[in-house]
Amino acid sequence: MLVALREGPDGRVEAGKDLTPGDFRCPECAWPVVLKRGRVKVPHFAHQPGSPACASGGESVTHMRAKTLLARRFRAQGYEVVLEEAHPAQQRRVDVAVTLIDRAGAARRIAVEIQDSAIAVDEMKRRTTADRHAGFFATLWVFTLSRLRHARSVLPGYELRLPEEIRYLINRWRTPIAVLDIEHEQLLLVSTETAVRDGNSYYNQHGDEQWSAGRVLKATREVYTSPGEFALTAVQGRYAAPGRPDYTVGFRPAVEPECPWRIVTCLPNHTPRSTDLSVAPSNLLQRSDLLSVVDDGGTVTLTHLLTGRLWHLVVAVAYGDHRSYRWRFQE
Repeated sequence: MLVALREGPDGRVEAGKDLTPGDFRCPECAWPVVLKRGRVKVPHFAHQPGSPACASGGESVTHMRAKTLLARRFRAQGYEVVLEEAHPAQQRRVDVAVTLIDRAGAARRIAVEIQDSAIAVDEMKRRTTADRHAGFFATLWVFTLSRLRHARSVLPGYELRLPEEIRYLINRWRTPIAVLDIEHEQLLLVSTETAVRDGNSYYNQHGDEQWSAGRVLKATREVYTSPGEFALTAVQGRYAAPGRPDYTVGFRPAVEPECPWRIVTCLPNHTPRSTDLSVAPSNLLQRSDLLSVVDDGGTVTLTHLLTGRLWHLVVAVAYGDHRSYRWRFQE
C-alpha cells in the first residue's frame, strides 16, 4: 500500500523516498506498518509481522507503480489527487481518487481503478455502483499491459483476443480502452472493430454445394492503438437519449502529426532512406517494394513517431522459392 496513518499533524501520508521515519499504521486495520524504500523498490508500506487479514495487503509491484505514475501525472494536470481513498460503507478502496473542475465550474470526482489481473464483470459492476453511492461521477478503468500485453506491439488492424472484462467495457461505452505502459510512462488508447470470418462452401449429404454464412468473432477484435494524454474528458455513453444522460470519463487522445509513421529502408552499402506515412503499412502484400529490400539483404524499420514503438520487417517463413514476411516488434 502507498498510504499510511501517522500520529501528529501529518495524519495521512504517502510513501516516498523523502518521507521521514516515524510510527505508521494501516488505514484499514490500524496495524503497525513499516516504510520500505530503496533504489529499485517502489516506496510503499508493509504490515509488520503478526498482522490480521487486511484488504490493503497483497498488492503487486506493478499495481503500486501504476498508482504512483497516475497520481503524479494527474497532479501535473492540476487535478486534486487522493491515493487509496477508503469508503468502508461501500466496501471500497479507490486506487486513485481525482477531483477536477468541469466547464460549469462544478467539482467532479472520478474514481480511477487500475486493473493488473483478471476481474469478473459482476465485480466491475459492483465497484462502479459503489463508487456512485460514494459520490463519484464515474469510474475510469485503466489496465496494465499484463491484461493486454500486445497493446503496445500490435499494428493497426491486427487481431487480438480480448479478456471478457475489456469486451464488457467496449460494449457498454463504445470508447477506447486505457492501457498504461509503466516502463515507458505512456498511455495507450485501444479502439476495436468487429472481426469477421467469411463464409465458405461445403457439400451436403446429397453432394450439393452449399455456403455457410460468415460469422462475427466474439472474443477476437481488430485492434487500433493510439497514444493518449493524462488529461480527463467527459465521454457520452451508448445509451444517452434526450432527458436520459449517460456519461462516463475517458482520457483525451493525444494530437498526432499528419504522418505519424516512418519507414526507413537501407540496402547494403547504401544510404538509408526514410518516408513518413499517414497510415501504417499493415498489409505487406501491397508493399512489394519493402519486401524486395529484405530479399536483397537490406533492412526495413517502421517507427511510430509519437510513442517511439519500433518494428523490423523480417522473413517469417522461407521454403524453396516461397517466402512470407511479418513485422517483428522490438521490445
